[in-house]
Amino acid sequence: MFGIKIFKEETELPYPVIYSKRKSIAIQVQENGEILVRAPIGIHQKILRNFVEKKQDWITKHSKIHQKKFAQKKEYNSDEIQQMKAKLQEYILPKVEKI
Repeated sequence: MFGIKIFKEETELPYPVIYSKRKSIAIQVQENGEILVRAPIGIHQKILRNFVEKKQDWITKHSKIHQKKFAQKKEYNSDEIQQMKAKLQEYILPKVEKI
């Protein structure tokens, strides 16, 4: 069953919050290191703020990890992508033909 999701960019909170039919609060660290908070519909902002403040060490640690990974992420040019596709076809086609 799918719940209703409401995305709000709160002016009082310095991070985006997604409200949905859920029972718990969750903090998600995005690939680029930014945080996203998921919360039940109707929860008070003070509770959210306190929860995030208590988890600040965890957020800082994981945000740095994700930012580092994001910075090291390799961007492929079109030639490299074509080479990878060719290698995959050489590897996959013989295996698929056996099926």
